[in-house]
Amino acid sequence: MTPDARLPEPIKRRSRERVGVCLAVLFLTFTGWAGMGILQGARAAGSERVASSARTIYLVEKGHLHLVGHPGVEFTEEGQGEGTYRGSVTIELTLAGSRVKAKYLARSSHGNITGSATGRVIGSTTQPVVHFSGVLSIGHGTGNFAHASGSLQIRGAITRRSYALEEETRGNIHI
Repeated sequence: MTPDARLPEPIKRRSRERVGVCLAVLFLTFTGWAGMGILQGARAAGSERVASSARTIYLVEKGHLHLVGHPGVEFTEEGQGEGTYRGSVTIELTLAGSRVKAKYLARSSHGNITGSATGRVIGSTTQPVVHFSGVLSIGHGTGNFAHASGSLQIRGAITRRSYALEEETRGNIHI
C-alpha cells in the first residue's frame, strides 16, 4: 500500500495540484532561463536583432535637387531631402515622351533606401515647368531600413531652364 492510499481523497487531490503547480513553475523557470541563454548566444554570435516586429511608418519627404552632369533624355539630380527623415537624395531620371522612369536613392543617418519609380508627365513637356506623378517601389534598404518595403506616391516638377527638381514622396513603408 502506498503512502497516498491512506490519505483522504481531498488531500490527495490538493497534493496532486501542488505537485502540478510546482512542475509548471519549474518548467517555466527552466524554459525562461534556457530561452535567455539562447538569446544571449544569438547576440554573442553577432546578430543585431534576435526578434523584431515589423512596423509601418507614414513617410513624407520633400527633395530640393539640382542637375549633376549634362541634361538629356537621361539625367541625374542630387540634393537634400527633408520631412520624416533628413538626408540626401539622388534621382536618375529618364524622360521618354510622356513617360517618366527613375532610380531613387535616399540616404539618412538611419540608413539608405533605394527604389525605382514609373510615372507620367502631367501636361506638356514643352512648358517651362514639367510636372510628373508616379509610384515609387522600394527595392532595398540598409541600417534601420534593411527590410523596408512598400510603394509610395512620388510627384514633382522640373524647371526646364535650370533642371532644378522639386519632388515629394509620401506613403507607407514597412520596416
